[in-house]
Amino acid sequence: MSLRNYRIIWMLWIPFAILFLLIFRFQWQYLVLVVTVYGLMIAITYLMYWMGMEGFRYLDIIPYQNQSVSKNSSYTNLPNSVISGYQLQITELMDTNQLYLDENLDLKKLSLHLSLDPNLVSYILNQHFSKNFYEFVNEYRVEEVKRRIMDSSSNHLTILGIALESGFNSKTSFNRVFKQLTGITPSQFQKEHQKKG
Repeated sequence: MSLRNYRIIWMLWIPFAILFLLIFRFQWQYLVLVVTVYGLMIAITYLMYWMGMEGFRYLDIIPYQNQSVSKNSSYTNLPNSVISGYQLQITELMDTNQLYLDENLDLKKLSLHLSLDPNLVSYILNQHFSKNFYEFVNEYRVEEVKRRIMDSSSNHLTILGIALESGFNSKTSFNRVFKQLTGITPSQFQKEHQKKG
């Protein structure tokens, strides 16, 4: 909505409010108070709208995007041996330390464990693992769920219980990710495993 349209709406509202006050015969001693409060409300609303529009006008979006692109392009100059070392560290953290079991794991936490910049970790995952952060972590979680379903020591747990212990934090996301990566639902996977067993 443009600033002009916004002003028109408020100008139409003022006569409506005055007619409303007159028709319902409010006591005149309150009329001045109501009109004053209404005027202040219009002024404050107009000021907030103006500040928001000015903020958008001066928002420095393009340089921020360029800065991000320049960071990624600087990562392309890293030697393959350095990238391979980072890949190894990431894989080792996931395989050995099982960070994926933390349901609150995010890119920032993973980066802290690696003592690397989150942008660099994201670059390595995207360019050298061909996955974004969540795809990368969820593959580990799905494999963990499959392993636990096939492990008889987890028979006392429901599939959802296994999923929650494997790092998923909701049934919906678990079912969606599991089917996306395996092509079948978790219960179908469990039934197939039981048939083989």
